[in-house]
Amino acid sequence: MTLNCGCSLDGLVAVQNLQTEIIAEERRVLEGIAARGRDCVVVGRNADAFLTQEQLLRVFVCATMASRVQRCMKHLREDEKNITPQKMERKIRKVDKNRVRTAEFFSESGWGIPENYNIVVNTTGWDIDELSTVLAEFSKKWFDKTEKKI
Repeated sequence: MTLNCGCSLDGLVAVQNLQTEIIAEERRVLEGIAARGRDCVVVGRNADAFLTQEQLLRVFVCATMASRVQRCMKHLREDEKNITPQKMERKIRKVDKNRVRTAEFFSESGWGIPENYNIVVNTTGWDIDELSTVLAEFSKKWFDKTEKKI
């Protein structure tokens, strides 16, 4: 009896190796930025797991699924215009599942658990440009306050 899953195990190993190489390179880049002592904003990339010795402001951004779908549908490329809201929701859920899996692999803290962040921002019903201004002001005050403690 032959088991056929539609791909070879060699192919799966190659994909896993490539993913490992990409993550190692991401880590190298993040550590290089941190070593230079430069301020930067990193969105995702498990920076908190890699930069454990750095002073990080950890922000988690969330929204209702309806809001996330609506925002994603608004920013579709021309070649994606045939995606339905239902299909977009499935894509978002798949991305979230991968984020959870990756976060569990690299750190003991889970993805999306409020206690693991300095601030959690629900963007539902908000303009992103307005929120970015508020977050920039919060981050200035947060770093001023934490630097005084050091």
